[in-house]
Amino acid sequence: MKIIPKNIRWRSIVTDARFAVLCTALVFAIALFSFCGTVWFAAEEDSDASECLTGQITSFSPDAQPQEIVVSGNNSYLVHLKVDGEAYTYCYDKDDDQTVLDLLYRNDVYLNADDTINHNLSAELEADMSVEVGRVSYEEVTKQESIPYKTKQVLTCFALSKSLNGYYNNRLKNTQGVPGVREITTRVKKVDGKVVESTVVSSKVISKPKDALVYVDADYLLNVGSGAPTSYVEKLDCRFTAYTYDEVGPSYTASGAKAQVGYVAVDRKLIPLHSYLYIVLDNGFVYGYCYAKDTGGAIKGNIVDLFLPSEIDCYWFGRRTGTVYVISRGS
Repeated sequence: MKIIPKNIRWRSIVTDARFAVLCTALVFAIALFSFCGTVWFAAEEDSDASECLTGQITSFSPDAQPQEIVVSGNNSYLVHLKVDGEAYTYCYDKDDDQTVLDLLYRNDVYLNADDTINHNLSAELEADMSVEVGRVSYEEVTKQESIPYKTKQVLTCFALSKSLNGYYNNRLKNTQGVPGVREITTRVKKVDGKVVESTVVSSKVISKPKDALVYVDADYLLNVGSGAPTSYVEKLDCRFTAYTYDEVGPSYTASGAKAQVGYVAVDRKLIPLHSYLYIVLDNGFVYGYCYAKDTGGAIKGNIVDLFLPSEIDCYWFGRRTGTVYVISRGS
């Protein structure tokens, strides 16, 4: 019989043990793989009764594609939430009995006093319900705007009279208008950063506009005819003053007619009312043909008050001397 040395027999035993361990591990791996495959297959087979396979929440923004949500069977449904520029989709079991308020709490959404929501907080969640929260904010905006000025035309028979050779005309200058400034404060309501309503809360004038003045020659209001009359009842040397329209409203003469250029005030003891007259001043200004239609407390004797279209006329007119031709006496 052949005798094997002890060291060789020991190495053989070790090799046999390693082989046995390796075989055992391989068998265990095959068994584990078979078990996992069975479980996975069972999950596949039972998927019709599951809830949501891809998790509870899907969040997306305009720059990202939403994850795929799989709702299986008839026991689950989706609810969508839009808030603060983001969109979320949640999966619920139909037996959960959740409300809109529960949905907000699930995403840690809290409403401010002015915020809006398109469903009642106590409303029950439904399939494909879309809940939208509008964040409301207010802002006060102050701006200034221009107040347009007006152009005021000043009619003048005397100051721009051609018969005065431009003496007063050179002293009258048209003035440019100046716009005013108004400050307006507006309360702006925004929903999710977009303006939905504006309300004016205050408006005050910082500076008033200054009207433009334009002097207009109104010689056409005078009836100068072809010159002084060749026949008349009486010729009087008189002193003259001037008056114009009442600032608070239309003026009426003592005879009841509305005051206008061509009507003058007289002392009826000297010149009866309704007399037809022709007046020319010593400085060359021709008032022309007119009627005695008015009287006045300061009009005594040979004083005649001429009606002119503006205050500037009366200012430059002052007191003058001239001649009155009485063409016919009134009754």
